[in-house]
Amino acid sequence: MSSIVEQLKTIAEATRQFQQLIDDEQWDVLNQKAEDRQKQLQTIFESEIDATIANEVREHVQAILDLDKAYAEQVKANKEKSMNNIVDIRSRFSAAKKYKAIHDDI
Repeated sequence: MSSIVEQLKTIAEATRQFQQLIDDEQWDVLNQKAEDRQKQLQTIFESEIDATIANEVREHVQAILDLDKAYAEQVKANKEKSMNNIVDIRSRFSAAKKYKAIHDDI
């Protein structure tokens, strides 16, 4: 098996571990690992890919892209949930201030 294919398998496995980072909201670590992965991918594709392994390389790259798409959607959903929580907290704080103001006037 090609060294390139092995490298892509390793990268795909590392990419699967992004899920835990997303679940734990470890955004800085996730960003660093994604940057490191990007550098690895760039290094791989700086050289020509042998035609005999092109389909296998394509499959591994597609798997990585599919994972990225799913993770991006999950991060977006998490961000929206966090924003909704912030809005909810602000609303509750505002309501509490209004209640206090009314109560202080009595």
